[in-house]
Amino acid sequence: MSIVGMKKATAMQAIVDGRPSSVLRALATVSVLALGLAGCAQTSPSGLSYSETSYQTRHPIVVDTAPTTLDIPAGNERTHLTVGAKSAVQGFAEDYRRSGAKGIQILVPAGSSNEVAASHLARHAREIIEERGVSRNQISILSYSVDDQNVPGNIRLAYVALKARVASECGVWPSDLGTNFENQNYENFGCATQSNLAAIVADPNDLIAPRGNGPINAERTAEVISDFQANTPPTVLPVLVSDAF
Repeated sequence: MSIVGMKKATAMQAIVDGRPSSVLRALATVSVLALGLAGCAQTSPSGLSYSETSYQTRHPIVVDTAPTTLDIPAGNERTHLTVGAKSAVQGFAEDYRRSGAKGIQILVPAGSSNEVAASHLARHAREIIEERGVSRNQISILSYSVDDQNVPGNIRLAYVALKARVASECGVWPSDLGTNFENQNYENFGCATQSNLAAIVADPNDLIAPRGNGPINAERTAEVISDFQANTPPTVLPVLVSDAF
């Protein structure tokens, strides 16, 4: 018989004997044992599954196609892009190449007061994009109608590619956090973290499936094997910092 069982048996025997002091001690012993065993009891489940409490499930990251645009102000007389606009177009072209998109569009305002100047700027933008390694057959110059012909229209660069985003809306507070005694995550918990992760991921395809293995460096492999066979410490290569983010 265990120690707990022996104590319970002694306490019950004291109650049966009817001795007052023994009865009080027995009741105290039983109460202490009951409290101790209550800590080992299993509590009833809250009814919430993991999927309901996980912020990855509540605020999932989805990958779908979405347009990426860049608006460039165009005056009435300018025929070449400014230094700042040129830098913006260069960065846009680099993003396009990394995105894996199949085509880039340059939209020119039609019927606006600066239509002629905007056409010159569009051709200049195309030259800059080509200089960044994008072939001309991937670039198309199109026009769009403007609401007010007296207002100069902007040039818009656009392409459609995969983008990662959070399916739910952040900043939603449907309940009072002060009355939650269940120690559960609140509705908005993790939404900002998921949104930041979706925004900084270099290639949304990595969220769909892992990348394949890269090519093996045969020279480095042979060097490591040779060092291992010669029982010499391997040479440590410098750490390369990726600019993916």
